[in-house]
Amino acid sequence: GVNSVEYITELKIDGLSMNLIYENGSLVQGLTRGDGRVGEDVTANVKTIHTIPLYIENAPPYMEVRGEVYMPRKSFITLNEERDEAGLMPFANCRNAAAGSLRQLDPHVTASRNLAFFAYALGDMQGLEIHSQEELLKQLEAFHFQVNPNYRKWDSIEGVIKGVNEWEIKRHDLGYDTDGMVIKVNDFAQQNQLGATVKDPKWAMAYKYPPEEVETKVERIIVTMGRTGVLTPSADLTPVHLAGTTVKRATLHNMDFIHEKDIRVGDHVMIYKAGEIIPEISTVLKDKRTGKEEIFEMPKTCPICGEPVHRIEGEAAYRCTNPNCGGVVREKLIHFA
Repeated sequence: GVNSVEYITELKIDGLSMNLIYENGSLVQGLTRGDGRVGEDVTANVKTIHTIPLYIENAPPYMEVRGEVYMPRKSFITLNEERDEAGLMPFANCRNAAAGSLRQLDPHVTASRNLAFFAYALGDMQGLEIHSQEELLKQLEAFHFQVNPNYRKWDSIEGVIKGVNEWEIKRHDLGYDTDGMVIKVNDFAQQNQLGATVKDPKWAMAYKYPPEEVETKVERIIVTMGRTGVLTPSADLTPVHLAGTTVKRATLHNMDFIHEKDIRVGDHVMIYKAGEIIPEISTVLKDKRTGKEEIFEMPKTCPICGEPVHRIEGEAAYRCTNPNCGGVVREKLIHFA
C-alpha cells in the first residue's frame, strides 16, 4: 500500500495530444497520438507553433515530450470571422479548429492559425533523472516549454477536491478551453508501486466537468431540409451566452424528441452543449408556462416545394416525397461539394 501521498492537479486542456521527439536537443518529429499506437506525422506543422522549442540547450540525447496542442479562444474567434467572410464553414469549437489547423498540408496555413502548446509529460528519455510530476513540470519549464501555470500540489485528497471545485467556474475565464482536471500521484516511485491496468494508470484519473447549462426561451420552431429529404425541426432561441459562444439555435432532432421533452413554442428551456459543441435542450421549465405556449405540428407539406410530407411507419423521420424537390437537390449539391 501507499501511505502518505502527495497529489498534483492539472487542468485538462481541450486540444490534441502531441508527442515531440528530440534528439540531442533538436526537434526531429511531431506525432499526433492518434489511436494510442499509430499517430500522424505533423512535424513540419508543429515547427510553426511558437511555444514549441525547436532546439533545447543541455537536453538529454533522446527525449519524448508529451503535451496538448490547442487553439486560444482569441485565435478561434478571429479564424471563424475570416472563414465567415470567405464563405467557408466556421469551426464548431477550438478543438476542431486546432485539429483542422494541425492537419493542413501547407505549414504556412498552420503558422497563420496561432496554435499553442502546453507540455505535461515525458515519455521515453535517456540520461535524465526525475522523481516526481512536480519535478518533471519544473524541468519542462527549464527546457523553455510552456507548462500550464495552474498546476498545484496537495497533501490530501480533501485539498484535491477543493481545487477541482474551484476550477469548475474559474476555467471559463481562461483564454483557452478546458474540460476537466487531471489528478496524479506526485511521486514516481509511488506511481510505479500503484502500477497500471491494461489501458490506464492507477496513479492518475481525469475528472470531467459537467456541461454548463443556461436558461433561454424558444421563440419559434423551424424546419430545415437534409439531403435525404428528411425534415429536421430546430428551435430558434432568444440569443444567450453559453460556454464561450452566443447560441441562437438548438437542434430538436425529430418529432419524437419534441414529444418526449414536451417542447412548445414560447417555452422557457435549459440548454447545454452536447460534447461542448452542439447546443441542445436538456429540460423544459414547465412551471414558467403561461398557457400561451403552442404545441408544434410537423408541416403536412414540404416548406420548399409544397409536395406532401410522409412519415414511414416505425420511423422517427418525416420526409418530403418529391424526389426532385429543390431542397433535396441543393443539400445534395452542398454535400457533394
